[in-house]
Amino acid sequence: MFLHLLRPGPSQPLTVKNVTNLLKAEFSEEGSNSRTFENAVYAKFMKYLREAASKSIEQFPFSQPRT
Repeated sequence: MFLHLLRPGPSQPLTVKNVTNLLKAEFSEEGSNSRTFENAVYAKFMKYLREAASKSIEQFPFSQPRT
């Protein structure tokens, strides 16, 4: 499934659309308690992706060298 990510070739930027297509969500039945929780988690995940996509790598704390 993910072998194409490990093969050499032209690089493509990792975009929100690419990530959401790569990680397809499978939700529980509509109206169930599980689905309510899954929707909340998915919404937070999407918010995180959009926020991360809007920042440059230098803005992330892990990109700074530790002293």
